[in-house]
Amino acid sequence: MTQPPPEPPIRPEFRVPPMHPVQAPPALDDPAARKRRMRLGIIGAVVGIGIPLLIVAVGVVIALTASGTGSERWIGLMFVMAAGLLLVGPVQIVTGIVLTAVPNTRPFGVGFLIGSAIGVMVMAGACFGPMLGSSSF
Repeated sequence: MTQPPPEPPIRPEFRVPPMHPVQAPPALDDPAARKRRMRLGIIGAVVGIGIPLLIVAVGVVIALTASGTGSERWIGLMFVMAAGLLLVGPVQIVTGIVLTAVPNTRPFGVGFLIGSAIGVMVMAGACFGPMLGSSSF
């Protein structure tokens, strides 16, 4: 009698190799390493939130220290904030998405995106708040 042929490593009807269970890396089970990763993630997120808010604060200070009084100052503020919304906002969002895609910088990237969203809301409020709150426009 003849022996049946050995089973191929890839089943022909599926054309995929058989799956094997994957072992978890030992660092995930270590409580000290896990605590360190959590601490670094929180620090990264806080710094990520702070940087876009610092950019917004600098823009507001520059706009408020511009020369002019009364409505001229608010018009200057609106122009600076609109420029920030149109120029700096998209750059911050793309940077945050790239940082979020990389596993090592993910907490910083998420914080950067949150800070960018807060900054865009503050800049939009600074642009349209004086205009909507005043009857002279």
